[in-house]
Amino acid sequence: MDDVQALEPSEVFAARRKSAYFGHEVDWALRFVGGQEALPGYARLLFRSRPSDLTYVAVDVPAAEYPWLSLMRQGEPVQVHGRIASIDKMSIELKDARLLQLVKTSL
Repeated sequence: MDDVQALEPSEVFAARRKSAYFGHEVDWALRFVGGQEALPGYARLLFRSRPSDLTYVAVDVPAAEYPWLSLMRQGEPVQVHGRIASIDKMSIELKDARLLQLVKTSL
């Protein structure tokens, strides 16, 4: 449990004692699914680790801190850092989330 950073979201979902992960920091490379305004000035964003996943990672972030969000398209990569606040059947909720836009490159 000490190396929760190395786990993928799917491994956290599969864990028997999900509550053991509450409060742990994660830093995941995820794919943008979509978003909307949650509270005034805040964006509610959803991410998946793989396009085929049914489950998602959810965060609320101050929209003004991420002006590039309005340009995001579904499937684009984003580095998501936060602390696990809750886990249910379909989602992992992160608090204190920070985002880093990842640039797609073709080799």
